[in-house]
Amino acid sequence: MTAQNSPTPPTAGSGGATATGTTAPCGPCPTATIVFSKSTLQRYGYDDFDTPTNNTDDHVNIKKSDHTFVRVDITGGVGTDFDFVCDDPTICTPVAPSGSAGFDLRLNAGSHNKANTVLRARCKCNSSVIYASIAVHVYKEKLVEVVVAKIVDSTVAATALNYATADYAAHTATVNDKVKEAVVKYSITNYDASNGTTDVRYDLDGNGALSYDINAGGGAELQAIRSAMTGTGSKVRVAIVRFMKSYYYLASAAAAGDTTLTVTSSSVFKFPPGTVQLGSGSTAENVTVASTSGNTVTLSAPLANAQPAGAGLEFPAGGWSSDPILIHEGTRSLDVIKWTIPHEAGHRALSLEDVVDTNDIMHWSRSWTDYRLRYCPRNKKHGTGGTENQWETIPR
Repeated sequence: MTAQNSPTPPTAGSGGATATGTTAPCGPCPTATIVFSKSTLQRYGYDDFDTPTNNTDDHVNIKKSDHTFVRVDITGGVGTDFDFVCDDPTICTPVAPSGSAGFDLRLNAGSHNKANTVLRARCKCNSSVIYASIAVHVYKEKLVEVVVAKIVDSTVAATALNYATADYAAHTATVNDKVKEAVVKYSITNYDASNGTTDVRYDLDGNGALSYDINAGGGAELQAIRSAMTGTGSKVRVAIVRFMKSYYYLASAAAAGDTTLTVTSSSVFKFPPGTVQLGSGSTAENVTVASTSGNTVTLSAPLANAQPAGAGLEFPAGGWSSDPILIHEGTRSLDVIKWTIPHEAGHRALSLEDVVDTNDIMHWSRSWTDYRLRYCPRNKKHGTGGTENQWETIPR
Protein backbone atom coordinates (compact mmCIF):
# COMPACT_ATOMS: atom_id res chain seq x y z
CA MET A 1 0.00 0.00 0.00
CA THR A 2 1.03 3.60 -0.57
CA ALA A 3 3.51 3.94 -3.33
CA GLN A 4 4.30 7.60 -2.69
CA ASN A 5 6.10 9.86 -5.09
CA SER A 6 9.83 10.05 -4.57
CA PRO A 7 10.49 12.45 -1.68
CA THR A 8 12.61 15.56 -2.00
CA PRO A 9 15.88 14.55 -0.34
CA PRO A 10 16.87 16.69 2.65
CA THR A 11 20.27 18.34 2.65
CA ALA A 12 23.22 16.20 3.68
CA GLY A 13 23.78 16.05 7.40
CA SER A 14 20.24 17.13 8.32
CA GLY A 15 19.67 13.80 10.07
CA GLY A 16 21.91 11.62 12.16
CA ALA A 17 22.56 7.98 12.99
CA THR A 18 24.25 6.65 16.08
CA ALA A 19 26.72 3.79 16.00
CA THR A 20 28.66 2.58 19.06
CA GLY A 21 28.01 5.84 20.85
CA THR A 22 29.35 8.08 18.10
CA THR A 23 27.21 10.35 15.94
CA ALA A 24 27.97 9.50 12.34
CA PRO A 25 27.15 11.74 9.37
CA CYS A 26 24.01 10.81 7.45
CA GLY A 27 23.49 11.46 3.77
CA PRO A 28 20.37 12.62 1.97
CA CYS A 29 17.31 10.42 1.67
CA PRO A 30 17.50 8.43 -1.57
CA THR A 31 15.19 9.22 -4.44
CA ALA A 32 13.19 6.01 -4.45
CA THR A 33 9.74 4.50 -4.81
CA ILE A 34 8.47 1.75 -2.50
CA VAL A 35 5.36 -0.34 -3.10
CA PHE A 36 3.68 -2.65 -0.58
CA SER A 37 1.55 -5.46 -2.04
CA LYS A 38 0.23 -8.95 -1.33
CA SER A 39 2.93 -11.52 -0.58
CA THR A 40 2.87 -15.09 -1.84
CA LEU A 41 3.91 -16.02 1.72
CA GLN A 42 0.90 -14.26 3.25
CA ARG A 43 -0.62 -16.26 6.10
CA TYR A 44 -3.88 -14.40 6.72
CA GLY A 45 -5.72 -11.59 4.92
CA TYR A 46 -4.87 -8.89 2.41
CA ASP A 47 -7.52 -6.53 1.03
CA ASP A 48 -6.77 -4.31 -1.96
CA PHE A 49 -10.02 -2.36 -1.42
CA ASP A 50 -11.14 -3.31 -4.93
CA THR A 51 -8.48 -1.04 -6.45
CA PRO A 52 -5.87 -3.55 -7.68
CA THR A 53 -3.81 -0.91 -9.51
CA ASN A 54 -3.74 1.43 -6.51
CA ASN A 55 -1.73 0.25 -3.51
CA THR A 56 -2.44 3.30 -1.37
CA ASP A 57 -5.61 1.94 0.28
CA ASP A 58 -4.61 -1.67 1.01
CA HIS A 59 -5.02 -3.48 4.35
CA VAL A 60 -3.24 -6.53 5.76
CA ASN A 61 -4.12 -8.53 8.87
CA ILE A 62 -2.33 -10.87 11.25
CA LYS A 63 -3.46 -13.36 13.85
CA LYS A 64 -2.76 -12.27 17.43
CA SER A 65 0.79 -13.22 18.51
CA ASP A 66 1.50 -14.69 15.05
CA HIS A 67 3.09 -13.36 11.88
CA THR A 68 2.50 -12.76 8.20
CA PHE A 69 4.36 -11.26 5.25
CA VAL A 70 3.86 -8.29 2.96
CA ARG A 71 5.61 -7.86 -0.37
CA VAL A 72 8.00 -4.92 -0.76
CA ASP A 73 9.34 -3.71 -4.12
CA ILE A 74 11.81 -0.84 -4.26
CA THR A 75 12.96 1.24 -7.19
CA GLY A 76 16.05 3.30 -6.38
CA GLY A 77 17.35 1.41 -3.36
CA VAL A 78 17.35 -1.79 -1.32
CA GLY A 79 15.66 -2.84 1.90
CA THR A 80 18.52 -1.90 4.20
CA ASP A 81 18.43 1.71 2.94
CA PHE A 82 15.13 2.30 4.78
CA ASP A 83 13.51 1.84 8.18
CA PHE A 84 10.35 -0.28 8.19
CA VAL A 85 8.42 0.55 11.37
CA CYS A 86 4.87 0.41 12.69
CA ASP A 87 3.37 3.47 14.37
CA ASP A 88 2.61 1.30 17.41
CA PRO A 89 5.30 -1.38 17.80
CA THR A 90 3.22 -3.21 20.43
CA ILE A 91 0.72 -4.05 17.67
CA CYS A 92 3.10 -4.90 14.83
CA THR A 93 6.88 -5.25 14.59
CA PRO A 94 8.59 -5.75 11.21
CA VAL A 95 11.65 -7.96 11.00
CA ALA A 96 14.70 -6.16 9.58
CA PRO A 97 14.63 -6.55 5.77
CA SER A 98 17.24 -7.95 3.43
CA GLY A 99 19.53 -5.89 1.27
CA SER A 100 17.61 -6.53 -1.93
CA ALA A 101 15.20 -4.43 -3.96
CA GLY A 102 12.37 -6.96 -3.73
CA PHE A 103 11.55 -9.10 -0.71
CA ASP A 104 8.82 -10.40 1.60
CA LEU A 105 8.80 -8.41 4.83
CA ARG A 106 7.85 -10.39 7.92
CA LEU A 107 5.41 -8.68 10.30
CA ASN A 108 5.13 -9.99 13.86
CA ALA A 109 1.85 -9.30 15.67
CA GLY A 110 1.51 -8.30 19.29
CA SER A 111 -0.86 -9.83 21.84
CA HIS A 112 -4.00 -7.88 20.99
CA ASN A 113 -7.53 -9.19 20.47
CA LYS A 114 -8.34 -6.37 18.06
CA ALA A 115 -6.01 -3.50 17.17
CA ASN A 116 -4.68 -1.62 14.18
CA THR A 117 -1.66 0.44 13.27
CA VAL A 118 0.20 1.61 10.17
CA LEU A 119 3.41 0.16 8.74
CA ARG A 120 5.61 2.83 7.16
CA ALA A 121 8.78 2.79 5.10
CA ARG A 122 10.84 5.76 6.32
CA CYS A 123 14.11 7.38 5.36
CA LYS A 124 16.86 6.28 7.76
CA CYS A 125 18.30 9.80 7.95
CA ASN A 126 14.99 11.67 8.25
CA SER A 127 12.08 9.73 9.71
CA SER A 128 9.62 12.38 8.58
CA VAL A 129 10.21 11.28 4.98
CA ILE A 130 7.78 8.43 4.30
CA TYR A 131 7.98 6.42 1.10
CA ALA A 132 5.06 4.03 1.64
CA SER A 133 2.53 2.94 4.24
CA ILE A 134 -0.04 0.20 4.74
CA ALA A 135 -2.75 -0.36 7.34
CA VAL A 136 -2.10 -3.38 9.59
CA HIS A 137 -4.82 -5.10 11.64
CA VAL A 138 -4.24 -7.62 14.43
CA TYR A 139 -7.13 -9.89 15.42
CA LYS A 140 -7.69 -12.72 17.83
CA GLU A 141 -8.58 -15.75 15.73
CA LYS A 142 -12.31 -16.45 15.85
CA LEU A 143 -12.98 -20.18 16.25
CA VAL A 144 -16.34 -21.41 14.96
CA GLU A 145 -17.22 -24.95 16.06
CA VAL A 146 -19.92 -26.52 13.89
CA VAL A 147 -21.60 -29.92 14.13
CA VAL A 148 -23.56 -31.19 11.12
CA ALA A 149 -26.40 -33.74 11.28
CA LYS A 150 -27.89 -35.37 8.18
CA ILE A 151 -31.59 -35.68 9.05
CA VAL A 152 -34.15 -38.09 7.59
CA ASP A 153 -37.69 -39.04 8.60
CA SER A 154 -37.96 -42.76 7.88
CA THR A 155 -41.77 -42.56 7.96
CA VAL A 156 -41.77 -40.32 4.85
CA ALA A 157 -39.80 -41.68 1.88
CA ALA A 158 -39.47 -38.24 0.25
CA THR A 159 -37.19 -37.07 3.08
CA ALA A 160 -34.39 -39.48 2.06
CA LEU A 161 -31.22 -37.50 1.37
CA ASN A 162 -29.48 -37.14 -1.97
CA TYR A 163 -26.09 -36.96 -0.27
CA ALA A 164 -26.53 -39.37 2.61
CA THR A 165 -22.85 -40.35 2.55
CA ALA A 166 -21.44 -36.82 2.29
CA ASP A 167 -18.63 -36.09 4.74
CA TYR A 168 -19.12 -32.44 5.63
CA ALA A 169 -16.36 -32.51 8.25
CA ALA A 170 -13.86 -33.26 5.49
CA HIS A 171 -14.56 -29.82 3.98
CA THR A 172 -13.06 -28.02 6.99
CA ALA A 173 -9.58 -27.43 5.56
CA THR A 174 -11.00 -26.04 2.32
CA VAL A 175 -13.21 -23.61 4.24
CA ASN A 176 -10.35 -22.48 6.46
CA ASP A 177 -8.14 -21.77 3.48
CA LYS A 178 -10.69 -19.06 2.59
CA VAL A 179 -11.88 -17.69 5.94
CA LYS A 180 -8.35 -17.26 7.30
CA GLU A 181 -8.52 -14.03 5.29
CA ALA A 182 -10.53 -12.61 8.21
CA VAL A 183 -8.53 -14.51 10.87
CA VAL A 184 -11.36 -17.03 11.30
CA LYS A 185 -11.10 -20.78 11.77
CA TYR A 186 -13.89 -23.36 11.45
CA SER A 187 -13.98 -26.74 13.15
CA ILE A 188 -16.66 -28.81 11.38
CA THR A 189 -17.60 -32.23 12.77
CA ASN A 190 -20.24 -34.80 11.85
CA TYR A 191 -23.03 -35.32 14.39
CA ASP A 192 -23.12 -39.06 13.84
CA ALA A 193 -19.82 -40.63 14.89
CA SER A 194 -19.90 -43.00 11.90
CA ASN A 195 -21.07 -40.24 9.52
CA GLY A 196 -24.49 -41.83 9.12
CA THR A 197 -27.90 -40.18 8.94
CA THR A 198 -30.03 -39.32 11.99
CA ASP A 199 -33.66 -40.46 11.94
CA VAL A 200 -36.11 -37.89 13.36
CA ARG A 201 -39.91 -37.89 13.12
CA TYR A 202 -40.11 -34.31 11.88
CA ASP A 203 -42.35 -34.25 8.76
CA LEU A 204 -45.50 -33.72 10.80
CA ASP A 205 -47.62 -32.43 7.91
CA GLY A 206 -46.43 -35.21 5.58
CA ASN A 207 -45.52 -32.91 2.69
CA GLY A 208 -42.11 -34.52 2.19
CA ALA A 209 -40.32 -31.40 3.39
CA LEU A 210 -39.50 -29.55 6.57
CA SER A 211 -42.11 -26.79 6.90
CA TYR A 212 -40.47 -23.70 8.40
CA ASP A 213 -42.73 -21.07 9.99
CA ILE A 214 -40.78 -17.84 9.45
CA ASN A 215 -42.78 -15.79 11.94
CA ALA A 216 -42.41 -18.46 14.66
CA GLY A 217 -38.68 -18.85 14.10
CA GLY A 218 -39.12 -22.38 12.83
CA GLY A 219 -42.18 -24.05 14.27
CA ALA A 220 -42.97 -27.62 15.35
CA GLU A 221 -40.96 -29.45 12.68
CA LEU A 222 -37.78 -27.56 13.49
CA GLN A 223 -38.40 -28.19 17.19
CA ALA A 224 -38.51 -31.95 16.55
CA ILE A 225 -35.01 -31.81 15.06
CA ARG A 226 -33.76 -29.44 17.75
CA SER A 227 -34.83 -31.86 20.46
CA ALA A 228 -33.11 -34.77 18.71
CA MET A 229 -29.70 -33.08 18.35
CA THR A 230 -28.41 -33.52 21.89
CA GLY A 231 -24.94 -33.46 23.42
CA THR A 232 -23.55 -30.73 21.17
CA GLY A 233 -22.62 -28.24 23.88
CA SER A 234 -21.94 -24.73 22.59
CA LYS A 235 -21.26 -25.81 19.00
CA VAL A 236 -23.24 -24.28 16.15
CA ARG A 237 -25.70 -26.99 15.14
CA VAL A 238 -26.53 -27.57 11.47
CA ALA A 239 -29.25 -29.90 10.19
CA ILE A 240 -29.27 -31.03 6.55
CA VAL A 241 -32.70 -32.07 5.22
CA ARG A 242 -33.83 -33.17 1.76
CA PHE A 243 -36.42 -30.48 1.19
CA MET A 244 -37.56 -27.43 3.10
CA LYS A 245 -40.47 -25.09 2.52
CA SER A 246 -40.44 -21.73 4.30
CA TYR A 247 -43.74 -19.97 4.83
CA TYR A 248 -45.34 -16.70 5.75
CA TYR A 249 -48.91 -17.49 6.81
CA LEU A 250 -51.87 -15.28 5.95
CA ALA A 251 -53.20 -13.34 8.94
CA SER A 252 -56.55 -12.88 7.21
CA ALA A 253 -58.38 -14.39 4.28
CA ALA A 254 -57.79 -13.04 0.78
CA ALA A 255 -60.42 -12.95 -1.95
CA ALA A 256 -59.97 -13.83 -5.60
CA GLY A 257 -58.88 -10.65 -7.37
CA ASP A 258 -56.99 -9.23 -4.38
CA THR A 259 -53.50 -7.88 -5.06
CA THR A 260 -52.36 -7.53 -1.44
CA LEU A 261 -51.90 -10.08 1.33
CA THR A 262 -51.52 -9.58 5.08
CA VAL A 263 -49.26 -12.07 6.84
CA THR A 264 -48.69 -12.85 10.51
CA SER A 265 -45.10 -11.60 10.52
CA SER A 266 -44.43 -7.97 11.48
CA SER A 267 -41.97 -7.64 8.60
CA VAL A 268 -41.24 -9.60 5.45
CA PHE A 269 -38.01 -10.30 3.61
CA LYS A 270 -37.62 -8.97 0.10
CA PHE A 271 -38.65 -11.68 -2.37
CA PRO A 272 -36.30 -12.48 -5.25
CA PRO A 273 -37.65 -12.43 -8.82
CA GLY A 274 -39.82 -15.37 -9.84
CA THR A 275 -43.01 -17.09 -8.76
CA VAL A 276 -43.78 -18.69 -5.39
CA GLN A 277 -46.62 -20.93 -4.26
CA LEU A 278 -49.54 -19.61 -2.23
CA GLY A 279 -51.97 -21.98 -0.53
CA SER A 280 -52.38 -25.73 -0.90
CA GLY A 281 -54.63 -28.31 -2.45
CA SER A 282 -57.07 -27.34 -5.19
CA THR A 283 -56.76 -23.59 -4.55
CA ALA A 284 -52.95 -23.48 -4.62
CA GLU A 285 -51.55 -21.01 -7.13
CA ASN A 286 -48.26 -19.48 -8.16
CA VAL A 287 -47.90 -15.76 -7.50
CA THR A 288 -45.22 -13.12 -8.06
CA VAL A 289 -44.41 -10.74 -5.21
CA ALA A 290 -43.93 -7.16 -6.43
CA SER A 291 -43.03 -5.58 -3.08
CA THR A 292 -43.32 -5.89 0.70
CA SER A 293 -43.92 -3.31 3.43
CA GLY A 294 -44.31 -4.30 7.06
CA ASN A 295 -46.67 -7.29 7.07
CA THR A 296 -48.22 -6.40 3.71
CA VAL A 297 -47.25 -8.28 0.56
CA THR A 298 -48.18 -6.74 -2.80
CA LEU A 299 -48.60 -9.07 -5.77
CA SER A 300 -47.84 -8.39 -9.43
CA ALA A 301 -51.25 -9.74 -10.51
CA PRO A 302 -54.64 -10.38 -8.85
CA LEU A 303 -55.27 -13.68 -7.08
CA ALA A 304 -56.96 -16.35 -9.15
CA ASN A 305 -58.42 -18.09 -6.08
CA ALA A 306 -59.68 -17.13 -2.66
CA GLN A 307 -57.20 -18.04 0.09
CA PRO A 308 -58.14 -18.67 3.72
CA ALA A 309 -56.41 -17.24 6.78
CA GLY A 310 -53.48 -19.51 7.60
CA ALA A 311 -52.67 -20.28 3.96
CA GLY A 312 -48.93 -20.46 3.41
CA LEU A 313 -47.00 -18.10 1.14
CA GLU A 314 -43.75 -19.85 0.32
CA PHE A 315 -40.49 -17.91 0.62
CA PRO A 316 -37.53 -19.35 -1.38
CA ALA A 317 -34.91 -19.70 1.37
CA GLY A 318 -31.85 -21.90 0.96
CA GLY A 319 -31.38 -22.17 4.71
CA TRP A 320 -32.04 -20.50 8.03
CA SER A 321 -29.61 -19.44 10.76
CA SER A 322 -31.93 -20.92 13.38
CA ASP A 323 -30.87 -23.41 16.07
CA PRO A 324 -30.15 -25.78 14.54
CA ILE A 325 -29.32 -24.01 11.31
CA LEU A 326 -31.43 -25.57 8.55
CA ILE A 327 -30.04 -26.32 5.11
CA HIS A 328 -32.00 -28.25 2.51
CA GLU A 329 -30.49 -30.16 -0.37
CA GLY A 330 -33.26 -29.44 -2.86
CA THR A 331 -31.71 -29.59 -6.32
CA ARG A 332 -28.41 -28.07 -5.18
CA SER A 333 -25.04 -29.61 -5.87
CA LEU A 334 -23.06 -31.14 -3.04
CA ASP A 335 -20.45 -28.38 -3.39
CA VAL A 336 -23.07 -25.68 -2.87
CA ILE A 337 -24.35 -27.43 0.26
CA LYS A 338 -20.82 -27.70 1.64
CA TRP A 339 -20.34 -23.93 1.28
CA THR A 340 -23.81 -23.13 2.61
CA ILE A 341 -22.73 -24.55 5.99
CA PRO A 342 -20.05 -21.90 6.72
CA HIS A 343 -22.26 -19.23 5.14
CA GLU A 344 -25.15 -19.90 7.51
CA ALA A 345 -22.81 -20.38 10.48
CA GLY A 346 -21.34 -17.00 9.55
CA HIS A 347 -24.66 -15.38 10.40
CA ARG A 348 -24.82 -17.08 13.79
CA ALA A 349 -21.20 -17.14 14.98
CA LEU A 350 -19.61 -14.25 13.08
CA SER A 351 -22.53 -11.76 13.27
CA LEU A 352 -22.32 -11.24 9.51
CA GLU A 353 -25.21 -10.30 7.25
CA ASP A 354 -26.05 -11.32 3.70
CA VAL A 355 -24.17 -9.15 1.22
CA VAL A 356 -24.20 -8.63 -2.53
CA ASP A 357 -20.90 -9.97 -3.88
CA THR A 358 -20.53 -13.33 -5.61
CA ASN A 359 -16.88 -13.44 -4.50
CA ASP A 360 -17.89 -13.31 -0.82
CA ILE A 361 -18.88 -16.31 1.31
CA MET A 362 -21.75 -14.21 2.73
CA HIS A 363 -23.26 -13.55 -0.72
CA TRP A 364 -27.00 -13.73 -0.29
CA SER A 365 -27.65 -16.40 -2.96
CA ARG A 366 -25.77 -19.59 -3.72
CA SER A 367 -24.17 -18.31 -6.93
CA TRP A 368 -20.64 -18.02 -5.56
CA THR A 369 -17.53 -17.43 -7.65
CA ASP A 370 -15.28 -17.22 -4.56
CA TYR A 371 -15.62 -17.39 -0.77
CA ARG A 372 -13.86 -14.33 0.64
CA LEU A 373 -14.34 -12.24 3.80
CA ARG A 374 -13.45 -8.59 3.30
CA TYR A 375 -12.25 -5.45 5.00
CA CYS A 376 -13.52 -3.34 2.10
CA PRO A 377 -17.21 -2.77 2.98
CA ARG A 378 -19.72 -5.00 1.18
CA ASN A 379 -23.23 -3.88 0.30
CA LYS A 380 -25.88 -5.49 2.51
CA LYS A 381 -28.71 -7.34 0.79
CA HIS A 382 -31.53 -6.98 3.31
CA GLY A 383 -32.96 -4.33 5.60
CA THR A 384 -32.34 -0.66 4.96
CA GLY A 385 -29.18 -1.26 2.97
CA GLY A 386 -25.81 0.10 3.99
CA THR A 387 -22.50 -1.71 4.04
CA GLU A 388 -20.58 -4.09 6.29
CA ASN A 389 -16.85 -4.28 7.00
CA GLN A 390 -16.58 -7.99 7.69
CA TRP A 391 -13.13 -8.07 9.34
CA GLU A 392 -14.21 -5.45 11.84
CA THR A 393 -17.73 -6.81 12.42
CA ILE A 394 -16.63 -10.29 13.51
CA PRO A 395 -16.57 -10.52 17.34
CA ARG A 396 -13.16 -11.33 18.75
